[in-house]
Parts: sequence; C-alpha cells; structure tokens
Amino acid sequence: MKSREVEIVRYPQIKGLSIFLDTVSYRTPHVHEEFELIWILDGQMMIGGIRPQLEAGAGDLVLFDPGRIHEFLAEEPCTFLCFQISRELLSSFSGIGLIRFEEPLLKDSQKVKSFLAKAAWSYLNQPSGYELISCGLMQLVFGQLIASGMGRKVTPEERHEQEERARRIESVITFVDQNYMHKIRLTDLARSEGLSMGYLSHFVKQELGLSFQDYVSLVRFNAARKMIETDPDLRMLDICYLCGFSDYRYFSKIFLKRLGMTPEEYRRTPRGPAQEETRIHRSVHSLEQFYTRSRSLELLERYLNEYIQLV
Repeated sequence: MKSREVEIVRYPQIKGLSIFLDTVSYRTPHVHEEFELIWILDGQMMIGGIRPQLEAGAGDLVLFDPGRIHEFLAEEPCTFLCFQISRELLSSFSGIGLIRFEEPLLKDSQKVKSFLAKAAWSYLNQPSGYELISCGLMQLVFGQLIASGMGRKVTPEERHEQEERARRIESVITFVDQNYMHKIRLTDLARSEGLSMGYLSHFVKQELGLSFQDYVSLVRFNAARKMIETDPDLRMLDICYLCGFSDYRYFSKIFLKRLGMTPEEYRRTPRGPAQEETRIHRSVHSLEQFYTRSRSLELLERYLNEYIQLV
C-alpha cells in the first residue's frame, strides 16, 4: 500500500523521513504506510477514524501506526509539526515491523520533544551532516517510546490482519474519492472487492464510524465547502450538482447541520488572507496550508525555541 499523501510539501531530501509544518482546517479519513507523528503547536482539533475520537490541543503529541486510519477536523485552523517515518529508517531495531502504538496520544515527554524539535530544525536548516543528525534523533525518539513501554509487540498474524484492513479501507476511500460526484453505490465496490454487501457495510461503519452513505455525504460536503471557499464565481446550484448532491434542500440541510449556516451564509463568512510564503493545498476534500522552508524555520523558532539548542 502506497502513501496517498503525494501532494504534501515533503522536502524529500532524506529517504524514509519527511518533516513539515501544516495548518489544517479539515482532512477526511486517510492512511499512510509510514508512522506519522504530529506535534500540535497552535489550536486544537478533533482526530477521528480512531476509537474513541480524540481531542488534541497545543503541546500534544499524537502518533499513528502505519495503516491506521485517521482524520482531522478543526473549528479554527490548527497548526502542527508533522513527522512521517518509514519502518526502514528504524530497521536497526529488528522488531519494529511488529511494534504498534495503540494509544495515539503520547504521554508528555520533554526528552522526546527535545529530540523532535532538534530533528525538525536540522532537517529544515540543513547544516553539514544534517542527514545523520535528523535520522539519529528520530531513532532516539522511537527508542525512548519503546523503552518507556508505549509500544506493544503484535504477532505476524495480527500485523497481516491490520494491513489487510488498512488496504480495504483505503479501497473504500479511493472509491469514494473517484466517484462521489456521481450516483455511488456500495454494491459496486463490494462486487469489485469480492465481498458481501452485509460484510462491507459493517466494515465501513466499524472503521469510519459512519454508514457508507453518511461518509459519501461527508466527502461531498467537504468538496462543496472547498469550492465555496476557493471559487467565488461558481453558482451555489452548480456547486451542489458538481459535488454529487441531487437535491438542493438536502445540500443546504447538510451545511446547517455541520456548520450551523446555509451555504450562502458560509460564502459570506469573512476569511483572512493566506500568509505570504505559504502554499495552500486543497485535495478532493481537504483544506490545508503548507509552508516554505524559510517560513517553517520562523515558525519553529516561535513555537519551539525552548527545545532547539543545537551546538
């Protein structure tokens, strides 16, 4: 299974390690083949796709295992520092392939935060030998987490089952991404996957916490929200149909339910301009803001100065 985050500003100068800052308003369910560790710097957000849902705020560290589904939703934009780490980067520990961190919210650790801040600073600043510094510090992070008992060793059978579930939920997400603008039926996916409707319907509800049709409505809502924010010339009725809604009353009802306002009121809601030296990324149903290297370093100094003490 390949990571679906191909659009992220990765600064991919080190194989197996990506470090970047992200300000997110929403991102619906997604998975990665790497470990993903986020350090929330400003704001708070709900993290769904896990049981139970988690509310995380400034200062929190959250770690997702490879293949673990998760989604982000912030009432106000939430900024975090993100680390994506491949198993290969941690392969000096032979058992890393069977380690799972089942409690995503990590216990507060000043030592871990110090390692993370220095790794990010080195990765983005690129001093001589930064590759060794960044990779070494990430290995220290996972060494510290495992030594403190935060990881659990699973059996090869458990790992296989988890990977198969991740592959299947990614198939659901991809199927909806590619077809939400049209009439969409779970029976079509069940047929292509060779599964019964009953099993797949239960699986989607279990993994996403939503029925299949409710998830499709969520994707359509977020696609419409993106269009409203980014294309002021599109008529609201056109947005409704382009995003797969067949009934304008239902389209308006979804906005009232999720945002407490109609689509027209949402369009009139004031929004601040994007800062300079940033890139706005909008995938099918996500709204995120990524930063240039120089701007990222400025933000690191602002938020993490107490942790960055590199010689």
